[in-house]
Amino acid sequence: MDTTEWNNVRTYLRKFYSVGDDMVALGKGRGKESKQAVEAIAKSLRKTVKDMDKPAAVKDWEAFLVAHAAATTLVDDFFGYLKSSSDIPDEL
Repeated sequence: MDTTEWNNVRTYLRKFYSVGDDMVALGKGRGKESKQAVEAIAKSLRKTVKDMDKPAAVKDWEAFLVAHAAATTLVDDFFGYLKSSSDIPDEL
């Protein structure tokens, strides 16, 4: 990737960081335990996304992909947690 693409990745990461705020907002109406679990996932995601900027800044795609996998796992954990704490039947 060229420098412009890496700069675009870094811009995207700044926007992706705010997803943690969205996670917290979605977790607010779910009770104290659920709220704390969602806040922990959001905090980890923010840290991971912030750390992803370092390899992007030096154009280290291998380190970036490792961090990307960690961020993807956290997003999956968040959606899994929402699904497990939902009272909506799976059939819907």
